[in-house]
This record gives sequence, C-alpha cells and structure tokens, in this order.
Amino acid sequence: MSKLVRAFASADLFVVGAPWILSAALCVCAAFTAYGGTTSYEYDVHGRLKKAVMPNGTDQTTTAYTLDNAGNRGSVVVSFQDITLPNPPTNLSAVAQAFDRIRLTWTTSVDVGGGPVAYYRVYRGGALIASPNGPPFDDWPLAASTTYTYRVSAVDPSNNESPQSAQASATTPAGADLVPPSVPTNLQGSAVSATQVNLTWTASTDTGGSGLAGYEIFRDNDGTPVGTSTVASYADTAAGACITRLYKVLAYDGAQNRSGFSNQVSVTTPDTCPPSAPGSATFSAITGGTATASWTAASDNVGVTGYRHSMNGGASWTEIGNVLSTNLAGLVVNTQYTLLVQARDAYGNWGPSSSGTFTTSAFYTDNLQFSPASTGDGWSTPLEFGYWAGFGSLTPNTLSGGKTILAYFSHSMTYYDEWGQPYAWEYYAQLTVTGFNGDPGADWLQSIGGISGATAVHGCSTSTQCWWFWPDGSMAGASTLSVVHR
Repeated sequence: MSKLVRAFASADLFVVGAPWILSAALCVCAAFTAYGGTTSYEYDVHGRLKKAVMPNGTDQTTTAYTLDNAGNRGSVVVSFQDITLPNPPTNLSAVAQAFDRIRLTWTTSVDVGGGPVAYYRVYRGGALIASPNGPPFDDWPLAASTTYTYRVSAVDPSNNESPQSAQASATTPAGADLVPPSVPTNLQGSAVSATQVNLTWTASTDTGGSGLAGYEIFRDNDGTPVGTSTVASYADTAAGACITRLYKVLAYDGAQNRSGFSNQVSVTTPDTCPPSAPGSATFSAITGGTATASWTAASDNVGVTGYRHSMNGGASWTEIGNVLSTNLAGLVVNTQYTLLVQARDAYGNWGPSSSGTFTTSAFYTDNLQFSPASTGDGWSTPLEFGYWAGFGSLTPNTLSGGKTILAYFSHSMTYYDEWGQPYAWEYYAQLTVTGFNGDPGADWLQSIGGISGATAVHGCSTSTQCWWFWPDGSMAGASTLSVVHR
C-alpha cells in the first residue's frame, strides 16, 4: 500500500510514495492521504521534514535531496512501504460443476484500514495455480472422479499476502462415458403362474467408466420398457393369463448409454382361460321322441377340442367330441326341452353354456321291423289277371302310447289285356290298431311307411280302428315300417 505525502517546509518539497521530485514552492503546508490511523513526522533542527511514519507501514528515511547554491535543500524524497497483511478470505467453498471442472467461491477480503485488496492467490494441493481478481474462480481442466483440496489468500496493493483460508475440497464426477455396456445374452423365461413370467439372463459388463446401472425389460416389441432391474433377472407379474408373450432385454450404464437388445424369448402362460360359449342351439328333425341339435362353434385362445350337452339343467352331461351337432333320443312326445351346450379346450377348461329350447312333436314315431313275404291266389280270365300279396309280419306290434297293431295287410293287383300286357294296377294297405276308448279321428295316424295320412280312409269300431292307404309300392321289400301317430 503506497501513501502519497506532500509537505512543504522552508523551500524544500517532500514526496512520499513512488519517488516524485517536484519544483519548490514558497509556502509551508502539509497534506497526507491514508486509509486510517495517525501519521507521525520527524523534522531536523532547521525545522525541515526528514521522516514520515504512516499508520500501516514502515517508513524509509530521506534517501535523496538537492541543495541550492546557498546550501539549502531544494527537494527531498521520503519513501515508505506498507507491510501490513490483508485479512484472509473466508467461507471458501468448492463445488464440482462437471467431470473436469470445480468452482471456488469465497467472501472477499479487505486490507487493514478498510481498503480493497489487489488480487487473490488460489492454491490447489498446496501449489499456487492462479491469481484471480476475485471470486468465483473455475479450476479446469481436471481429472474425472478425483478429489481436490483448495486454499485462497489475499494480496494487497503493496503485495502483502494474507494467511491462507480454511481448506475446501470437492470431487469431480465420472467423466464423459460414451461406451455402452455389453449386450445381455442367454435370455430365458418361464411361466410360474397363470399371470407371472420369470426372466433370467447372463449379466452385461461396462467398460466406459460410469459402471453398469441396470437393465430395461421390453414385452411384445413395445418401445416402452415394461420394467427395469438392477440384477440379471426380472419377474413380470402382469404378464396376463392364457397368452403368449415376447421378451427382450437391454443394459444401460451410469451415463445412460444403452446396449443392443438381447435375444428374444417367447413364453406362454398356463391356459386357465375357458372357451367362449357356443352359439345357441337350433333344432331340426323334431319328432315325438327325437330331435337333432346344432350350434355354431365356440372360440378359444388355443383351440376347442370338444363339446358336451345337458338336457336336465346341467345335473349331468354327455360329451360328444369336437362336433357341432348331435342327435337327441328318448324324448317324451309334446314336451318342451332346454338344451345346454359347453365347449372344452385342450387343457380341460369348460366354457360357459349356451342354451336352446324346443318342443317335441305331438306324434310318436314307431319303427317296426317286419319280414317281407308274399302270398297270392293268382287267377286269370281271358281278359285279366290278378295278384294279391301281403308285405309280411310286424315285430314288435305294440306302439308307443300303449296301442297294439292287430293287423297289417297289403293288397296289390295288376290287370293284363288279351295280349298279356298290363293295363291297370290296384294297390292299398290296411293297418288295424286296437286299444282305443273311443274314435281318435282319422288324423290319429299321420303316416305309414312314408305315406301321408292325408290319403287314408278311417273306419272300424270304437276300440279297434282301421286305416286304409294307397301306397306307391315302395314299401315292398323294406325291412322297417315307420308308423307316425298321436
């Protein structure tokens, strides 16, 4: 810290500081500039200034002067030097800004007397590294992942250096890692429950410096990971039931570099999902005791392997294989039925039921076996020939509903001309049934052997009823006679 002192005594001029030599003046006065304290002065026996002592420094006695012809001093130069130290900086802080940079901040110092300091000195690990004008100061380039210690001192305009500040330390983070981890390998998966898939793989390695941080797990080729893991395994607890999932894995490091994808693995969770309900059953070929039921196929995530049906509300079931129709028998005439149908998959899961309702016909159908036979008493005249024939005997002869066939007879006659050529035919069949308590009406018998009852003539007595039909001859030689009746 330099002090400028100008003093006039007799004809001498004294300049304190950087030595200036000024011309003489004819006045006696004194002006001193300082930062605080009291300046003291010493004079010689002639009353001339010979020494000035400043508050914050040590003087240097007169070192140069000039004399005029009379021996008087024409000028005198008094120099002094500030040797008082500034206050040390306080509150030193070191904070890493990047992997290669640390920023220092501190509370600025003042010189004794309140003036500013000239600059600061920054020491790293005890070695001077910089002389900034003030805080903040960035120290760089530095090594990544390294701890550095710092102290700072203040220097005043007279080059007095304060004591060093308290120590501050900071550690730089890891450096810029641009190297991704290795690709995970040997990805494997297994379903451990209806909805959970466990994955394992061979761990990745990282050589970029930031270290392996974890893994991202991807499902079904979705671009967003379904989860993350810090170890080489993962449990997907939301895989879903009865579904096939695709998985792949990548690794990432502390610098967020990502590896390529692992191999892809396919995992199917157990099939606990039943098929859908089949389409509601529809019915055809309905008789008094039989019907044919049909439905549309059920759907399943894997595949339907069979069906079953129930006629009694599900108390018992009949399995029928992987077909879409079935014949129902043993039904009661003129009765309403509800048929339940379910589908099954390969894992034995039965799906929900569909239902369909139908009513059996008001007519019984009896299929009677008979042995074809032919008897006749052929006769001839010059103009015509005739032939009588019976179709055979029926077994059994008891009809549904408790009626009994008393007789079944058929008549057939052909007429020939004198040249032996047929020119007319005559057919009819007669069915006699007993067991009635009154006349059931002509429509009791709907058909016989496929011939509609619309062509029948009805007669006989109250308890024994007779029907005559005019068949087309197709019953001849048959082994079954179908009788449809109320």
